[in-house]
Amino acid sequence: MLTEETNETWVKSPRTLVNNTYQSYYQDPNSNWEKEIESQFATLISTRRDSVPWLSSDSPSGSLVRHFVMVQDIMDQEFYTKQFVARNKDNEEFRGTGKYSDILDIQQGYDVDWEDNKSLKRDTRLVYYCVPVPGRNCWTRPSSPDDVIAPTSDVTTSSHNVTPQNNVVEMSGGKKRGAEEADEMDTREDEAKKVRNDENVDRTAEENDSSSFQGLNMVLPTDSGVCCIPLIYSQDTSPFKINDILEITGILERIEIDTTSCEMDEEESARFPPSSIVPRVHCVEVKLRHHINPLLSRDPLDFTELEVTGVLSDALSIRSQLVTMLRKCVSGDPLAAEYLLLHLLSHVYGRRDEVVTLGKFAVNLTKCPPKETKFVECLSTLFSSICEKSFVFPLTVTNFNVSTMLPKKDYKANRLRSGYCSYPKECRSF
Repeated sequence: MLTEETNETWVKSPRTLVNNTYQSYYQDPNSNWEKEIESQFATLISTRRDSVPWLSSDSPSGSLVRHFVMVQDIMDQEFYTKQFVARNKDNEEFRGTGKYSDILDIQQGYDVDWEDNKSLKRDTRLVYYCVPVPGRNCWTRPSSPDDVIAPTSDVTTSSHNVTPQNNVVEMSGGKKRGAEEADEMDTREDEAKKVRNDENVDRTAEENDSSSFQGLNMVLPTDSGVCCIPLIYSQDTSPFKINDILEITGILERIEIDTTSCEMDEEESARFPPSSIVPRVHCVEVKLRHHINPLLSRDPLDFTELEVTGVLSDALSIRSQLVTMLRKCVSGDPLAAEYLLLHLLSHVYGRRDEVVTLGKFAVNLTKCPPKETKFVECLSTLFSSICEKSFVFPLTVTNFNVSTMLPKKDYKANRLRSGYCSYPKECRSF
């Protein structure tokens, strides 16, 4: 049941809703406190989605946020403490849940008995590494996006004891990386001026991947925004695939725990980056998105027959307008304009024998106007105006020598390193 307090705190302090609902329903054998929490969040989000702010580098820890992301890597599942019982010196009990959190918020003077298997319940959650949608054009972004990747000093403080769940270890973000990032960028610019030989291919690729906070795994160098690690609890959710675009809504976690006293190998460091740079988001809602067009109220696949009929009735005039726009960019060539339109409409819908790509329609334009006419800039501007996602990749020797084109598995860190070809569906490159 949604109370007046719920209406005031569900965005700023969503864990209050979680804890209150758990305390109200966990003793009732005929109720399911997990489903009740999910139902309350679903009702609130569906009716007041615009009240939930977009994730930014300034978003406070513990608040409810939403974010458009692309799945860049899939991590191993992890265990968390679903239910626990804490006791004080007088043997008084305090029951709580660790769901939607990396720590256990326990009352002062209480301790959890980790050996009590009867009261201690664990479960698993899915873990993904996500990056901002590659090549996302400005007109598809929210009205007040955060395009600056910057660490924040915001951490959660509480008068209660903060007990880390013993399966989760957070890295401390103690080192300042601003100067290191600048040095790395200078090094990359120097390397870009040279054609590397076969001996330094792997080394240069690692330098490119390690740019910006020890490798945020951004797909394109022009991408900006906040990377995050979504944690998904719902067992009804089908596992997502790499390059899927998701709209996530969840509780932001930015709690730094000092781990200077414990050594972490490369895999653990990759799995638990500083949360001030790559925050964790405990998802209360996850939706697979086939588009990020803010002008569409819902997925075109869900359109009614009447809506489809309305779109088709305008299709001829829309097509004529698009061809006219494209002709102006290709010096009035009607055939080139038609081919470009077919290219924009095409998409890969299947593969056969790992060789044949079904749906691909690449276009090569030859005898283009001289560079002084800014032909590429004109075409790029048009693509960014009518496409949700697009980017330009200059075909130069330096780019091919320095850039990492294909994603590559780093077995030492157990993570996937991004390449230029890691972009999602419907992303146009030229």
